[in-house]
Amino acid sequence: ANLEIVERHNHSYVTSYCAAGRDATVSYGSLDFKFKNSRKYPIKIVASIGGGVATVSIFGIKEEPEYVVEITSSVTSNIPAPENRVEDPSLPAGQEVVVKKGTNGCRSVTYKTVYDTNGNKISSQQISSDYYGTIAKEIKVGTGGQAPAPSEEPAPSPVIPVTPVEPVEPSTSPEPPTAEPTTKPEEPIETGE
Repeated sequence: ANLEIVERHNHSYVTSYCAAGRDATVSYGSLDFKFKNSRKYPIKIVASIGGGVATVSIFGIKEEPEYVVEITSSVTSNIPAPENRVEDPSLPAGQEVVVKKGTNGCRSVTYKTVYDTNGNKISSQQISSDYYGTIAKEIKVGTGGQAPAPSEEPAPSPVIPVTPVEPVEPSTSPEPPTAEPTTKPEEPIETGE
């Protein structure tokens, strides 16, 4: 709408719904987003909320000359999130569990570029330079005991003591007669098949 921005504050962290440098924080009583009607005629602001989305539309009378405004932002540096590692004896040694993923921060710059209706650039100016903080990544590191790893070598066989036995001389007497079997041979069982 090519209106003059009077007050704007970026969020503490990069938002999921808006690129860095394109956001504005509103906190009733402290932070606000304010702009001024820098056009020749009055404007009308219409706001609505539906489906979890707030929509604000600005209506006005066309002026001569009219301009096309483009707001662009770029990240100038990334700030990696720090890691907080906390020892946890309830986890096995060496195991790690991410409790909080963390958020990277960054620095960004935002520009307002004005074109005429034929696409010719009229002006370009930096309108903000923003810093977004990090949220630390939290990791639990196990320090508890764990079962020993299985050995590569097979366990030694148990030693069984051997008692020496005196050799027995073979007998020269004739072999005793073989006895008749005392059990009857098994008889077939009828199964009814």
